[in-house]
Amino acid sequence: MSPIRGLTDRGLAFPELGQIRKGSPKQKIIKDGREIEIQGKDLEFFRFDLDEREVEAIATVKKIYGDRPTDLNIVLPFNEIDQCWEAFLEAYTAGRMVARTDGEVFIYLVETKTGNILVKNGIDVETGKPRPYSEGMIVGYDYKNQPIKCKATGRLKVVLPELQRLAFLTVLTSSLYDISNLSSQLLAIQTFCNNMGKGIGGIPLVLRRRPHEISCPDLKDKGKRVRRTKWLLSVEMDPEAVKRSLMELKRLALPGNGLTMPSPENPITGPDWSDIPEDEGDEDETPEPTGEIVEGKTTSAPESASKESAPAPRPWSPCYVKARVMALVGEYGIKSCTASEDDRHLVAATLDTTFKGDKTMRYLLCRWLLDLGDGSTKDMAPTQIKALMAWQGVKKFGDIPTADTVTETLSVYTAALEASGQSKLL
Repeated sequence: MSPIRGLTDRGLAFPELGQIRKGSPKQKIIKDGREIEIQGKDLEFFRFDLDEREVEAIATVKKIYGDRPTDLNIVLPFNEIDQCWEAFLEAYTAGRMVARTDGEVFIYLVETKTGNILVKNGIDVETGKPRPYSEGMIVGYDYKNQPIKCKATGRLKVVLPELQRLAFLTVLTSSLYDISNLSSQLLAIQTFCNNMGKGIGGIPLVLRRRPHEISCPDLKDKGKRVRRTKWLLSVEMDPEAVKRSLMELKRLALPGNGLTMPSPENPITGPDWSDIPEDEGDEDETPEPTGEIVEGKTTSAPESASKESAPAPRPWSPCYVKARVMALVGEYGIKSCTASEDDRHLVAATLDTTFKGDKTMRYLLCRWLLDLGDGSTKDMAPTQIKALMAWQGVKKFGDIPTADTVTETLSVYTAALEASGQSKLL
């Protein structure tokens, strides 16, 4: 089937459930007879801005993270960073993006008075060549004929494993410090994962907000700078995943195993903020692009976890099992898998055998592992059934889980017990 160029050939994309913001909602006020919006203030925690129709997702987020979360469990949907993370200088008026640049040339530009497109996909529509951009230049005018300039805008696509959805949320920031932080940290994590023979997609990560003292322009005296506390973004691997990876790293570091660590000429270091001119602010001032579609790079499918090397020595910890099962759920979602009634009976029978016929133990394990209602296999999605079959290592009746898998199953049940308020395996 031939594609419609520009519409059906734009690559793979997951649906977006909403945004994760750093600032409070915008406020509308009446000024000079016109309704205007005032930017929200910077918060010390994440604010979820989900589609109001996503009732179940909203309830899940509320239950797990509460009202003031500062740490989020995330995975990236793709192995390539530029498919998950983008940062540009952008300008908006009346909610519409009128300019986007990488700091050197325009990627997109609109004449604000006429609405005519001047630059599209990095090419000037008149000259057929790139149009240069210089820092601080005026890119248009708003309805009051006030000049518009570009500001930093960063967007990170993340998947929350707890939602059990093959859909992403977009983390928004307009802070230069955040953009510098996330860019360097994601590159460091990707390098580490590549050294382990893995991709960064599907790796359990933690997105955090932490206070930092940074230099900002003085609001009362523009010629001065003051130090203020800003709650910046950072991302790191989940501690359990790090623990397992370091054990594997130690094994790979033996002579002859082919491990390549970062060279002294290109080390992994902390963030360097010395060349950042000033912070553009952490307020909720990043609108979503609307109006003319700006075409970008075509995204490719995430690499299958089955093609990657073994994740870590077994038996795995409960948190690691949960992360791996969630990753498998996502992988099977991409494959649009189905599960038969025999598959459901097989999962139930395998776990019941480990628990010596105690179905309540199976229900508790599945509730914790999959964040699933009453934990019954009847209520599981096909992707969840297939993920449990892969974890248990069974394809048909008669297959027996390994000793390590049984150990993991019992430790996961113990974790589920503790999460429910009990302290040990009964």
